This record gives sequence, C-alpha cells and structure tokens, in this order.
Amino acid sequence: MSRAPSAAWLRPLALATLLGLGLALLLRWPLSLFPDALPHDPNSALHSVMAADLAAHGHPGRLFALDFPEGVPVRRVAWPLLLLALPFQAVLAPVPALNLALVLLLAAQVVGVFFLARAEGARGPARAALALGAALAPTTLLFLGNGQPENVVFFPILLAGWGARRGGPRGLLLCALGLSLAAWSSPYQAVVAGAFALAGATSRGGEPCCRCCWSRRCAPCRSASTRQPGGRGARGGPGPHPARGRRPPRAGQLERAAHPGTRPGHGAGAAGWQAPDRRWPRSPATGAYLGLALVVGGGLGLWTGRKDPSVRAIAGAGATCLLLALGSSLHLSPSADTGLPLPWLLVGKLPGLKQMGATMRFLTGVELALALGVARLVGRHRGRLALLTLALLVDALLLSPGRWPVAGSAAGCRPGAGPARGAHPAVAGHSPAVHAPARHPGPGPGPAGGQLQWAGS
Repeated sequence: MSRAPSAAWLRPLALATLLGLGLALLLRWPLSLFPDALPHDPNSALHSVMAADLAAHGHPGRLFALDFPEGVPVRRVAWPLLLLALPFQAVLAPVPALNLALVLLLAAQVVGVFFLARAEGARGPARAALALGAALAPTTLLFLGNGQPENVVFFPILLAGWGARRGGPRGLLLCALGLSLAAWSSPYQAVVAGAFALAGATSRGGEPCCRCCWSRRCAPCRSASTRQPGGRGARGGPGPHPARGRRPPRAGQLERAAHPGTRPGHGAGAAGWQAPDRRWPRSPATGAYLGLALVVGGGLGLWTGRKDPSVRAIAGAGATCLLLALGSSLHLSPSADTGLPLPWLLVGKLPGLKQMGATMRFLTGVELALALGVARLVGRHRGRLALLTLALLVDALLLSPGRWPVAGSAAGCRPGAGPARGAHPAVAGHSPAVHAPARHPGPGPGPAGGQLQWAGS
C-alpha cells in the first residue's frame, strides 16, 4: 500500500530532475563544466563578491569588500541565489560557488515548474513543454548572459499565480511564498508575480481543467473517463467533473576581488581556459525579442483556448506585462518618442517604484504567458513535443540575442590560493590594503559603475 504513492512520485521526480539538470547545464554551458571560469559580463563578479561577503560577515545591508572595515551601504538583490551559494563559500572561491549555485537554482526552478504543472493536472508532454518554454525563453538567455540572474525567477511567478488560483489558506500561503521569492530576487519580477497572482485570483471560478490540454474537458477525456476501471465513470457512465482546476563596480575591479592576482578577461594561457564570446549587434531593442517559437506556439495555444476563463486570465497577465514593459511613453523606435503616455507613467510614481526605469524586464511575464500557451497546445497535440523542443532550442540558443555559449575565462584560482580559499581579503576579514579597490572619491558613479545600489540588477 505504501509503495504505490512513492512509485508514483519517483518517476516524475526523476524525469523532472533529469530535465532540470540538463537544461541548467545547457544554459550555462560551458561554465557549468568549468565553474571556476569568470563570466564576461558586467555583473557576475559583483554577485560573487556579494555572496562571499555575506558568507563572511552576514550583514544584509553593507558590503565590506569595497570599504573594509566600515563597509559600503548596498541593497542586495538575487537573495535566493546568494543564500544558495552560502554552503559553497566554505570550500570554493566566490566565482565557482556562484556558478554552481546558479546551475542548481535553474535546475530547481525547472523541477518546480514541472510539478506545478503536474499539480494542475497536466500530463507529461504539457509539463515538459511548460518547463522548456520557461527555461528556454529568450529573456532567460538574455538575463543569464548579462549577469542578471535575479530576473530569472519563472517558478516563483508561476507559484504565485497557481496559489492565488487555488485559494484557501494553503493556496494563499503558496501565493505569498511566490510573491516573496520574486520580491527578494528582483523588484521588477515582484510586479510580474503580482500580475500573475491577480490573474489566478480572477480565474478561480473558471471551468474545470482538462488533464490533457489545460482547457475545458474535451471528447478524449470524457470518453477515457468511461473506460477507466475503478474511475468515477466506471460506475454508471461518466461521473461528475474532477476537482476544479487551479491555474495557475565595474567588472574589472570586481574580478580582482573575486579572483585575486588575475587580470580581467585573461586566463587562456597555461593557467586557465577561455570560453567563446558570441557577439551580436546590440541596440536598445535587443532585449525585446520574444522568440519565434514562443510567439507562434504560445499565441496559437492562447487563441484556441480564448473561451476558457483561465486562458483569458493568463493572456490578460501577459498583456499587462507587455504594456508595462513599454515604459512611460510609446516609442516607435529607440529615438522616436511619440509622447503618448502609458500606464507606467502613473504606476512608476508609486513609492518604491520610482527608480525602476528598466521596464523591459517585465517581458518575463509575457514569455511565461506564451509558455503556458505552448503547454496547452502541446497538451492537445502530444506528438508535437519533439518538434517544439527542437524549435525552442534553435530559437533560444542560436537565433535569440542572448549570449550563448556563456563567455568566460578561467582565472587559475583554486581553493586555498589566497586568503580564505581564494576569497577577497576584505571578504575574509583580512586587511584590504593590497587588493581592495579604492573607494570612489567624487560624487559620480561608484566603483561598481553606478550599479552598487541594485547590485547589478
């Protein structure tokens, strides 16, 4: 009697773990195999120093690596990643600890999304499609390539929406947990999680969820319910509907702090290894690429389910995030501002939101709404999962502007190479006279290029 539930959980858990680890290793390749390599982005060094500083001093609001022993006031983001990196700080240098923590965080989010879809009643292909769509979204690749892992929180956002749709004390607790995780990671993603929570609350009284396509019960499900032995339809025809579905400082200076004795961007010689750096033309509109596979597949999935209240709520959350991502006024091009006011002009004046000008990060909600549409489409056409996976991989890894493979260089720093296993002397509590970057004397941007306030967000 006790083996059946465990066996029912073991197989999905094994599949979800394999999928999560595979996607995490792929998205962070080749740094996932070379964790001591420093990514070539302006923020990863700062995140690694912050994680090491937190492990050494435990102060959430000050950074001692840049001004020891007083410390510099700082507002940290990416708290889930920083906390996950704490156990690795005792045995690894700051950069390898952060790289390993990021791989584990990505894998854990994929597993969480897989089981959220399972709890919603989706079958295997739809679960895998939702996890693939969320992890292989172009915005995910873009944030990872720019060293902004605080914006890769697709599981907390979906958890907030699913908990709000479920309702009740347990559902509200899960919704609060999702909102808290998103807010601790990035204030931008807290807004996106709020939009999905509102969508989940408004769709609570929708149609029962179909187990194969996340829509109203279709003919295959109705006929299957009459054929299942021991099911509700086995005693006198189709039984009642199942339970209602619930829908859900500049990098150069900080590199020396993370890897003492190494020049930034070098290390391809005898002591290190160099990853390729794929350069794409950059423009202010680069981050607005949503992906052909997600737009086409997700759009079809949402359109075919437009009569379902749950699908309409998901589409509404995605449209809200798209409207917020456009900023405070409508731009026809990066240099052509029409002056037409948009909702963010008023929302951005609220307390706590005035400094949030990078509204393009709200596109995470658009991608998740499209991923839910893709999962619904795959649920109805289960033979299309392989084709969809190939399309998502090609689109995300080769066509999107995100930098993949992740560029980086090994610094030749191993645990024990410097004070406190290669950590920055100030982080380890030693005198920072030799390696600590000088504090910026003027009123302009600080040693982290004006990004200390949000820690690379």
